[in-house]
Amino acid sequence: MLLFSKLFWGIFGGLEKIKKVHNNRVLKYDYNNEKYVFPTGGRYGIKEIYEKSIFQKYEMHKFEDRLIRVPVGYEQYLTQLYGDYMTLPPVEKRVTDHNFTAYWKESGNKDI
Repeated sequence: MLLFSKLFWGIFGGLEKIKKVHNNRVLKYDYNNEKYVFPTGGRYGIKEIYEKSIFQKYEMHKFEDRLIRVPVGYEQYLTQLYGDYMTLPPVEKRVTDHNFTAYWKESGNKDI
């Protein structure tokens, strides 16, 4: 891992250079005049180019014992990214490809 880290920073010129390149790309477009948006760190490529309108308003949905704020276009978002997101994949395909472990920190606030 250390070798990869050294190679990564050597190739890309360090964090400040990465930030500069990122900011130049992001600031190239005027958000207010664009019809589409995309995450700058997305991993699904072209599937992550969305109509901006699906994120501009939110609604509250109950998830287990919490109220969650979700974009009004959540169905379009999920369908575009995952296809039939309401149908579970076969058991053998229910695996993660995340390379990190996530933890939940209790805050006492049930409304997120």
